[in-house]
Amino acid sequence: STGGTVIKSQGYKSTTNDFSQPLVTLLNIEASRERRKDIASITGIDVKFEPHRRRDIDFIFVAATPQHARQIRPQLKFFYASDLPIYATSHVYTGVVSPTTDNDMDDIMFCDTPFTLSQEAYAQDIWRGIAQLWPKSAPMQKRLYALGIDSFNIISQLPRLSSYNVDRYRGMTGLLYMDENHRIHRELLWAKFVNGKPELLDKSSYF
Repeated sequence: STGGTVIKSQGYKSTTNDFSQPLVTLLNIEASRERRKDIASITGIDVKFEPHRRRDIDFIFVAATPQHARQIRPQLKFFYASDLPIYATSHVYTGVVSPTTDNDMDDIMFCDTPFTLSQEAYAQDIWRGIAQLWPKSAPMQKRLYALGIDSFNIISQLPRLSSYNVDRYRGMTGLLYMDENHRIHRELLWAKFVNGKPELLDKSSYF
């Protein structure tokens, strides 16, 4: 809705940890290497040369699970894209803080639910109760629990949300509001990996 153009998209195999060829193609590294060969061929001189990535993009969007993102981010740095902002969806984060395994994803920005990202005492108290009851399944279903909490709590808020379309309900799945067709929408929080841990981009309290 705000414009923009997809310059290039590139798929990858989910069964591999080597993403060098897709990234070389995506970043147009091969064209840079070919220019070196052309210069060397024309001049007859073995030119000292460092390949460059394409310069016509403002950011990279990565559609990946944590397993793949932990490999893709370092390889992007290797292929001269360390300065490019990288965005992803909530699929990039397991929902469990793990600096040791997630430190290779530093600077990746993604959106997720307040229940997953917030360190507020209110959310943490609820999460501890859930984790104690279902210690094995809870970590994998964190966002689903957030949906259940909001589905119950929003019932009492429906009259207010339907009467005042500018009103918002601060839920566990996001900032919830109702449109003119009585559909519920949500706004997620944005975070960035810093030292292997997600940090909110907006430091203000959500709850």
